[in-house]
Amino acid sequence: MNVLTPFGQTVVPVRGSKDRSRLGQYNRALRRWRRGEPGADSELAAFQGQQVGGLTLITDVKLLANLEDAGQIDFEELYSTLRGGA
Repeated sequence: MNVLTPFGQTVVPVRGSKDRSRLGQYNRALRRWRRGEPGADSELAAFQGQQVGGLTLITDVKLLANLEDAGQIDFEELYSTLRGGA
């Protein structure tokens, strides 16, 4: 699955429904933040310190804004296909 890092998106294996669900909820909060919806900052803050696939989820809105400006936040595909399989 694609996980956002300070350097952009990276593909990591995400085992377990709990982590997949957490990543889905984080991505929904991130989309709301990108649209400027009320309360989105608080939604993102709720993920502070949480990890998925061994990577800490980004909740710093300044870092997220920098990644947005650099074109690094684009979740066309939540799931990523690894070479040789789906």
